[in-house]
Amino acid sequence: MDVLTRLRQLEEGVAYRSLPPENKLSFAHDIGSRPVLISAPHATCHTRNGAKKMEEEFTFAVARHLAQATGSHAFFNRWEIAEDPNWDVDSTYKQALGQIVEKHDIQLVIDLHGMTNRHQIGVAVGTINGRACPQHEPLLEQTFVDAGFVSIKPTLLDNLPSRPEPQWKRLVMNHPRFTGGVKSHTVTRFVVDELQIPAVQIELTSASRIPYRAPHNGWPFHYFGEAEAIRTTMQTLTEFIKILDF
Repeated sequence: MDVLTRLRQLEEGVAYRSLPPENKLSFAHDIGSRPVLISAPHATCHTRNGAKKMEEEFTFAVARHLAQATGSHAFFNRWEIAEDPNWDVDSTYKQALGQIVEKHDIQLVIDLHGMTNRHQIGVAVGTINGRACPQHEPLLEQTFVDAGFVSIKPTLLDNLPSRPEPQWKRLVMNHPRFTGGVKSHTVTRFVVDELQIPAVQIELTSASRIPYRAPHNGWPFHYFGEAEAIRTTMQTLTEFIKILDF
Protein backbone atom coordinates (compact mmCIF):
# COMPACT_ATOMS: atom_id res chain seq x y z
CA MET A 1 0.00 0.00 0.00
CA ASP A 2 1.26 3.46 -0.87
CA VAL A 3 2.40 5.44 2.17
CA LEU A 4 0.08 8.37 1.39
CA THR A 5 -2.95 6.08 1.46
CA ARG A 6 -1.71 4.40 4.63
CA LEU A 7 -1.23 7.71 6.44
CA ARG A 8 -4.75 8.81 5.53
CA GLN A 9 -6.14 5.53 6.85
CA LEU A 10 -4.23 5.79 10.11
CA GLU A 11 -5.21 9.41 10.71
CA GLU A 12 -8.88 8.37 10.71
CA GLY A 13 -8.26 6.91 14.16
CA VAL A 14 -7.62 10.26 15.84
CA ALA A 15 -10.19 12.67 17.34
CA TYR A 16 -8.51 16.08 17.24
CA ARG A 17 -11.04 18.01 19.29
CA SER A 18 -13.08 15.44 21.15
CA LEU A 19 -12.46 14.58 24.77
CA PRO A 20 -11.79 10.91 25.51
CA PRO A 21 -14.64 8.63 26.55
CA GLU A 22 -15.35 8.44 30.25
CA ASN A 23 -12.67 6.57 32.21
CA LYS A 24 -10.25 6.68 29.26
CA LEU A 25 -6.99 8.59 28.95
CA SER A 26 -6.25 10.97 26.10
CA PHE A 27 -3.21 8.98 24.99
CA ALA A 28 -2.51 5.43 23.87
CA HIS A 29 0.45 3.11 23.36
CA ASP A 30 1.15 0.71 20.50
CA ILE A 31 3.60 -1.89 21.79
CA GLY A 32 6.63 -2.66 19.62
CA SER A 33 9.47 -5.15 19.66
CA ARG A 34 12.45 -2.75 19.41
CA PRO A 35 13.65 -0.37 22.14
CA VAL A 36 12.63 2.77 20.22
CA LEU A 37 9.60 4.87 21.14
CA ILE A 38 8.05 7.32 18.66
CA SER A 39 6.02 10.00 20.41
CA ALA A 40 3.35 12.38 19.06
CA PRO A 41 2.23 14.63 21.95
CA HIS A 42 0.62 17.29 19.74
CA ALA A 43 -1.38 14.90 17.55
CA THR A 44 -4.61 16.43 18.95
CA CYS A 45 -5.82 19.74 20.28
CA HIS A 46 -4.00 20.61 23.51
CA THR A 47 -4.02 23.41 26.08
CA ARG A 48 -1.13 25.75 26.88
CA ASN A 49 -1.49 28.36 29.61
CA GLY A 50 -5.27 28.06 29.48
CA ALA A 51 -5.56 28.52 25.72
CA LYS A 52 -6.33 25.75 23.25
CA LYS A 53 -3.79 25.09 20.53
CA MET A 54 -4.51 23.33 17.28
CA GLU A 55 -3.43 19.80 16.52
CA GLU A 56 -0.33 19.10 14.44
CA GLU A 57 -2.08 17.08 11.77
CA PHE A 58 -0.84 13.66 10.77
CA THR A 59 1.81 13.38 13.48
CA PHE A 60 -0.51 10.70 14.88
CA ALA A 61 -0.43 8.80 11.58
CA VAL A 62 3.30 9.32 11.03
CA ALA A 63 4.17 8.01 14.49
CA ARG A 64 2.07 4.89 14.04
CA HIS A 65 3.27 4.29 10.48
CA LEU A 66 6.94 4.53 11.44
CA ALA A 67 6.42 2.30 14.46
CA GLN A 68 4.68 -0.35 12.36
CA ALA A 69 7.33 -0.17 9.64
CA THR A 70 10.22 -0.58 12.09
CA GLY A 71 8.83 -2.62 14.99
CA SER A 72 9.10 0.37 17.32
CA HIS A 73 6.75 1.52 20.06
CA ALA A 74 4.37 4.41 19.38
CA PHE A 75 2.91 6.70 22.03
CA PHE A 76 0.48 9.41 21.02
CA ASN A 77 -2.53 11.50 21.93
CA ARG A 78 -5.68 10.06 20.39
CA TRP A 79 -8.16 12.55 21.88
CA GLU A 80 -8.01 16.18 22.92
CA ILE A 81 -5.85 16.69 26.00
CA ALA A 82 -6.23 19.38 28.67
CA GLU A 83 -2.48 20.03 28.98
CA ASP A 84 0.52 20.62 26.75
CA PRO A 85 2.88 17.67 27.13
CA ASN A 86 5.65 19.50 25.26
CA TRP A 87 5.43 22.68 27.35
CA ASP A 88 4.23 21.85 30.85
CA VAL A 89 6.95 20.95 33.32
CA ASP A 90 4.89 18.00 34.49
CA SER A 91 2.09 16.27 32.61
CA THR A 92 0.18 13.02 32.61
CA TYR A 93 1.59 12.34 29.12
CA LYS A 94 5.19 12.58 30.36
CA GLN A 95 4.42 10.43 33.38
CA ALA A 96 2.92 7.70 31.20
CA LEU A 97 5.78 7.94 28.71
CA GLY A 98 8.24 7.47 31.57
CA GLN A 99 6.45 4.30 32.65
CA ILE A 100 6.65 2.90 29.11
CA VAL A 101 10.35 3.71 28.88
CA GLU A 102 11.03 1.88 32.12
CA LYS A 103 8.81 -1.12 31.42
CA HIS A 104 10.08 -1.75 27.89
CA ASP A 105 13.71 -0.66 28.38
CA ILE A 106 13.43 2.01 25.69
CA GLN A 107 16.82 3.22 24.43
CA LEU A 108 15.76 6.16 22.22
CA VAL A 109 12.71 8.43 22.09
CA ILE A 110 11.84 10.21 18.83
CA ASP A 111 9.39 13.03 19.54
CA LEU A 112 7.49 14.05 16.41
CA HIS A 113 6.01 17.49 15.73
CA GLY A 114 4.60 19.46 12.84
CA MET A 115 5.59 22.92 11.61
CA THR A 116 4.13 25.06 8.85
CA ASN A 117 5.59 25.53 5.40
CA ARG A 118 6.28 29.20 6.10
CA HIS A 119 9.55 28.28 7.81
CA GLN A 120 10.92 27.12 4.43
CA ILE A 121 12.39 24.02 6.11
CA GLY A 122 11.50 20.43 5.40
CA VAL A 123 12.86 18.81 8.55
CA ALA A 124 14.07 20.51 11.72
CA VAL A 125 15.96 18.30 14.15
CA GLY A 126 16.32 19.42 17.76
CA THR A 127 18.90 17.77 20.01
CA ILE A 128 19.22 20.53 22.64
CA ASN A 129 22.27 21.75 20.73
CA GLY A 130 23.89 18.34 20.66
CA ARG A 131 23.17 17.27 24.23
CA ALA A 132 20.13 15.05 23.69
CA CYS A 133 21.54 12.20 21.57
CA PRO A 134 25.20 12.73 20.65
CA GLN A 135 25.65 9.08 19.65
CA HIS A 136 22.73 9.15 17.19
CA GLU A 137 22.79 12.72 15.83
CA PRO A 138 25.52 12.25 13.19
CA LEU A 139 23.80 9.12 11.82
CA LEU A 140 20.44 10.89 11.66
CA GLU A 141 21.86 13.85 9.74
CA GLN A 142 23.83 11.62 7.38
CA THR A 143 20.81 9.43 6.64
CA PHE A 144 18.88 12.49 5.51
CA VAL A 145 21.80 13.77 3.45
CA ASP A 146 22.18 10.38 1.77
CA ALA A 147 18.48 10.58 0.84
CA GLY A 148 19.00 13.89 -0.98
CA PHE A 149 18.28 16.40 1.77
CA VAL A 150 20.53 19.45 2.08
CA SER A 151 21.78 20.17 5.59
CA ILE A 152 21.75 23.94 6.11
CA LYS A 153 23.13 25.88 9.04
CA PRO A 154 20.41 27.92 10.78
CA THR A 155 22.46 31.10 10.31
CA LEU A 156 22.32 30.69 6.53
CA LEU A 157 18.53 30.54 6.29
CA ASP A 158 18.08 34.31 6.34
CA ASN A 159 20.33 34.68 3.30
CA LEU A 160 18.54 32.12 1.16
CA PRO A 161 16.15 33.40 -1.50
CA SER A 162 12.51 33.15 -0.49
CA ARG A 163 10.51 30.88 -2.76
CA PRO A 164 6.77 30.33 -2.87
CA GLU A 165 7.01 26.55 -2.79
CA PRO A 166 7.94 24.66 0.40
CA GLN A 167 11.60 23.76 0.55
CA TRP A 168 11.06 20.25 1.86
CA LYS A 169 14.59 19.04 1.15
CA ARG A 170 16.09 21.53 3.58
CA LEU A 171 17.33 19.89 6.78
CA VAL A 172 18.27 22.11 9.71
CA MET A 173 19.87 20.88 12.90
CA ASN A 174 19.01 22.85 16.06
CA HIS A 175 17.27 25.80 14.48
CA PRO A 176 16.76 28.49 17.19
CA ARG A 177 12.99 27.88 17.05
CA PHE A 178 13.33 24.09 17.11
CA THR A 179 16.12 23.19 19.52
CA GLY A 180 14.34 20.33 21.24
CA GLY A 181 14.35 22.00 24.64
CA VAL A 182 17.11 24.53 25.27
CA LYS A 183 14.63 26.87 26.95
CA SER A 184 11.36 24.94 27.23
CA HIS A 185 10.30 21.78 29.05
CA THR A 186 9.88 19.57 26.01
CA VAL A 187 9.32 15.84 25.92
CA THR A 188 12.87 15.52 24.58
CA ARG A 189 14.28 17.45 27.52
CA PHE A 190 12.21 15.40 29.97
CA VAL A 191 13.50 12.13 28.50
CA VAL A 192 17.12 13.25 28.55
CA ASP A 193 17.15 14.94 31.96
CA GLU A 194 14.67 12.85 33.93
CA LEU A 195 14.79 9.43 32.26
CA GLN A 196 18.48 9.61 31.39
CA ILE A 197 18.20 8.16 27.87
CA PRO A 198 18.75 9.75 24.43
CA ALA A 199 15.96 11.59 22.65
CA VAL A 200 15.46 13.76 19.60
CA GLN A 201 12.74 16.18 18.53
CA ILE A 202 11.86 16.06 14.82
CA GLU A 203 9.66 18.73 13.23
CA LEU A 204 8.15 17.95 9.83
CA THR A 205 6.77 20.60 7.53
CA SER A 206 3.16 20.33 6.38
CA ALA A 207 4.17 19.38 2.84
CA SER A 208 6.14 16.40 4.15
CA ARG A 209 3.50 14.84 6.39
CA ILE A 210 -0.05 15.79 5.31
CA PRO A 211 -1.35 13.85 2.28
CA TYR A 212 -4.66 15.72 2.33
CA ARG A 213 -6.70 17.86 4.70
CA ALA A 214 -10.23 19.00 3.94
CA PRO A 215 -11.64 22.38 4.97
CA HIS A 216 -12.31 22.41 8.71
CA ASN A 217 -12.96 24.75 11.63
CA GLY A 218 -12.29 27.99 9.81
CA TRP A 219 -9.65 26.53 7.46
CA PRO A 220 -11.34 27.09 4.08
CA PHE A 221 -8.98 25.25 1.76
CA HIS A 222 -8.33 21.77 0.47
CA TYR A 223 -4.67 21.15 1.34
CA PHE A 224 -2.49 18.59 -0.42
CA GLY A 225 1.07 17.90 0.69
CA GLU A 226 3.79 16.95 -1.77
CA ALA A 227 3.73 13.24 -2.57
CA GLU A 228 7.48 13.04 -3.21
CA ALA A 229 8.22 14.90 0.02
CA ILE A 230 6.05 12.58 2.10
CA ARG A 231 7.38 9.39 0.54
CA THR A 232 11.01 10.47 0.81
CA THR A 233 10.70 11.74 4.37
CA MET A 234 8.90 8.61 5.60
CA GLN A 235 11.41 6.34 3.89
CA THR A 236 14.35 8.26 5.34
CA LEU A 237 13.03 8.14 8.89
CA THR A 238 12.24 4.44 8.47
CA GLU A 239 15.78 3.78 7.25
CA PHE A 240 17.30 5.67 10.19
CA ILE A 241 15.30 3.73 12.77
CA LYS A 242 16.03 0.39 11.12
CA ILE A 243 19.80 0.87 11.12
CA LEU A 244 19.99 1.85 14.79
CA ASP A 245 22.12 -0.65 16.66
CA PHE A 246 21.21 -1.37 20.29
